[in-house]
Amino acid sequence: MKKLINVMFLFCSLFILTQCDLNPSTEVSSSDNKSVFIEKKTVSVKPGETKSLFVTAIKPDGSADTYTAAADNDKAKVTITSTGISVEGTSVGKAIISITSGSGATSVLNVHVYEPLTMDIGNGLLIQFTYKFDNKWDDGGSGGDYNTVWWHPQYDAANGWYPVGSYIRGNYINANKTHAVVLVKDLYGKDLLAKPTDYELIYNDSGSGADKDGSVWLPIAPDGYVAMGVIVQSGHEKPSTDVIRCVKKEYTVPAKAGDWIYDDSGTGASMNLTVWDLAEPDNYSLSEGYMFLDPGTVIASSSGDSETISSTIKNVFLISIPVTEEVDTAGIEPKLTGYKPYSSTYPKFFSSVRVPFTLITDSNRTLEWKVDNSPFYYIQREEVYSDAQTLDNRQGTADASINYSTEVGFSKTETDTFSQEIGMEVTAEGGASFLGSGGKWSVKLSAKLGWQQQTATTYSFVETKTYNFTVPAQKYAQLLHVTSQFRALDSLGNTVTILPMKSNSLKYLQYP
Repeated sequence: MKKLINVMFLFCSLFILTQCDLNPSTEVSSSDNKSVFIEKKTVSVKPGETKSLFVTAIKPDGSADTYTAAADNDKAKVTITSTGISVEGTSVGKAIISITSGSGATSVLNVHVYEPLTMDIGNGLLIQFTYKFDNKWDDGGSGGDYNTVWWHPQYDAANGWYPVGSYIRGNYINANKTHAVVLVKDLYGKDLLAKPTDYELIYNDSGSGADKDGSVWLPIAPDGYVAMGVIVQSGHEKPSTDVIRCVKKEYTVPAKAGDWIYDDSGTGASMNLTVWDLAEPDNYSLSEGYMFLDPGTVIASSSGDSETISSTIKNVFLISIPVTEEVDTAGIEPKLTGYKPYSSTYPKFFSSVRVPFTLITDSNRTLEWKVDNSPFYYIQREEVYSDAQTLDNRQGTADASINYSTEVGFSKTETDTFSQEIGMEVTAEGGASFLGSGGKWSVKLSAKLGWQQQTATTYSFVETKTYNFTVPAQKYAQLLHVTSQFRALDSLGNTVTILPMKSNSLKYLQYP
């Protein structure tokens, strides 16, 4: 698969303070006003895996309350523990666990049960990757200007896995372990996949003089479904409708022809063939939390003009990106509990999303390793708090001021390093792009990671800004500087790299 994916992040903390709104505020409470508190809003577990979560229930009078827990389906089990709940995954899917206090208050936990090598892109439509192919045809002996070999993915029909198209490689390069394509499965049998109803011939090599006969075919999808690439066949006979599956239209979007891959110039064949890869559509308004995914297949035409390619095969996946973990921020908000500074030496985890490995440039791993061990990576949002300044005004009879100057923006050295290691680039507008192999596949993840569009000024590189705070009399105050960071990890939990972001984000804490 040509790994061309581009991600746009809008870098803005939920707690940005601009110069015009740096007014004193009281400390941030944690669960004081919540009758039932669960430490996470979302959790992910594998089938058979168990995770424990902290739960507190409070009566209206402030005393401890009892609580019960129940799941809305059999995808997950929940049991009460001495400190909270224990969640066990039973089968792939989603569940909602409701925690209800004795006083009648309720909080919910979203549970995702997943297999590490697959991803549910909606309603049980699973995807996985393969780098294993069967050689179907090559143009050896044809005398063509360009050498090529056609491959069809190996698949496990007995367990419901099918490819969506074939693949082509130039210069007789072996596609095995050097290219990956998507396989699909309808987990619950909801008619999300269908056989093509027929095929239409695009090309055969008659008259070329090639050592082997081969042909290329256009799948005809049933109504409500789309094809996602052409099919290659050894010989000139029409292929079986069992060798691929068409996909329910709602999980795809129309795409366009991308880069030229091959044409049969010089072969002498009576028919003509030109092949392109897929590219994302122009002017498509991608909703927040969605991404395009290239299936890794190719499209073809007998005219040499990509505009004549049937729109029925120019399609890519539209994926709803799963939030795998999300904390309840009320439980991790820094606060002052006395007349001493808040201190924390470790990053505060906020949320993470799970994305196909094609999104991440992990140059330390081979494609074979990624498909076998980590076909999906995680992008994790964290915050690190450091003491900026404190002011003890307990003995004061009038308001006092904190004047604080700090560096804000992005370090060019850090962002350049991050870009080289993982493919993430930061712009002057405060955005960032995950480029994969340097391409143009769009993803919107800002809200999924708990970020909003920044309305204040952003900085392409480090600058110094000064802020002013007023501390009321008889109060103790602390100003925390927030360094937001993104951590990219493989599915085994290994950190690929971290990018710290010195944004203009500060937290003002006050006691009492």
